[in-house]
Amino acid sequence: MMTGDSIAAVASSPGTADRAVVRLSGPLDPVSPLVRPFPVERGVSRVQLDLGGTRLPCLAIRYIAPSSYTGEDALELIVPGGQAVVSRVLRVLLACEGVRHAGSGEFSARAYLAGRLSLDEARGIEAVITASNAAQLAAADRLLSGALGRAARGWAQSVARLLALVEAGIDFTDQEDVTAIEPERLAGELGALAADITGELGAARGSQRSSGVPRVVLVGPPSAGKSTLFNALLGRERSVTDSEPGTTRDAIVEPVSLQGGVEIELVDLPGLDASAGAELARAQIERADLRLVCDEFAQFGPGADERTLHVATKADRAHEPAKPGVLRVCSITGEGLDALRAAIAERARASLGDDGSLPISVAGRLRAALDAVETASELAGGDAELVADRLRAALDELGAVTGRVDPDAVLGLVFSSFCVGK
Repeated sequence: MMTGDSIAAVASSPGTADRAVVRLSGPLDPVSPLVRPFPVERGVSRVQLDLGGTRLPCLAIRYIAPSSYTGEDALELIVPGGQAVVSRVLRVLLACEGVRHAGSGEFSARAYLAGRLSLDEARGIEAVITASNAAQLAAADRLLSGALGRAARGWAQSVARLLALVEAGIDFTDQEDVTAIEPERLAGELGALAADITGELGAARGSQRSSGVPRVVLVGPPSAGKSTLFNALLGRERSVTDSEPGTTRDAIVEPVSLQGGVEIELVDLPGLDASAGAELARAQIERADLRLVCDEFAQFGPGADERTLHVATKADRAHEPAKPGVLRVCSITGEGLDALRAAIAERARASLGDDGSLPISVAGRLRAALDAVETASELAGGDAELVADRLRAALDELGAVTGRVDPDAVLGLVFSSFCVGK
């Protein structure tokens, strides 16, 4: 996205109405000859817009940088709402040298870059636009007001502080003045933090869904084709695939849109073996709304239910018909993928509730942060490296909502909290 130039677009809803709003942001000199009298001070004034031989009376709202939505000089023209008039006004403005049509969300993007909007407030605008009920509007208001951002920044600070304590115990054990955080205290603080995040997501742990978006996990042994299937359902390369078992070591979460407008969170998990990654995978499986149990040989045991789909992942190698209840797919050729997507959408649609939810981009990050915090709490008192890894993952997810937390800031917390060296 370019900045520093002038952009214009229709800012009101499409269709016919009594009035429409055409918005400009950036240097206004290119359009000033068309607007008479051109408003130089902040406020509302009556003007006429030159449409090439025709003068159109309209209202102009003038904003002076940095006190505008975008932080730039800006002008809004209130014009008659007929589609022909609005289109002509926009064409005339875009014909001015140095003025171009704004890209999708570019006014809000400029506001964010100028420090006029936080990231969560920008997402709140998206949530307001897409809200379809009162509960979703309430969730959007939390974003738009910045309340969620303030809460998430507080959580990030708490995670950073606990990560500093855990890493101090790992890195500075030879310093007599450094005392690692006690496992009971660590678990207690992480439990309280998890409760706060769960409260914001609006659902308790268990079968209730925190984000309003079903979580679908890929389950199976190493090299069962899970990551290849994950990429195929996602439509792009996201998970690393390799013939060597154990390539996936952490949960990878991505939003996916299915037929009928159904949204899910798709999760690629490490293989279920004796590794530490498998322990993390089992915690994710317990919290899943739907499990895609994958096996290249279609050797499935009992246990299929409304929360489980059995998927034979290498249909191109099959020599006999699929057993009842087994979906056979090939991620390379695409065989069976449409049927699998339809089955996932059907299960997901049946499990959807009527409550409002945060946008998937935000809820998915908070859900992933919650999972990481809960796992770290469960691991407290065990392998400190694993605990630190989960805390870093939580910090990354919260950073995606609020803005990144500099790793140097975590190190700074170590030195501010302890007397390291003498």
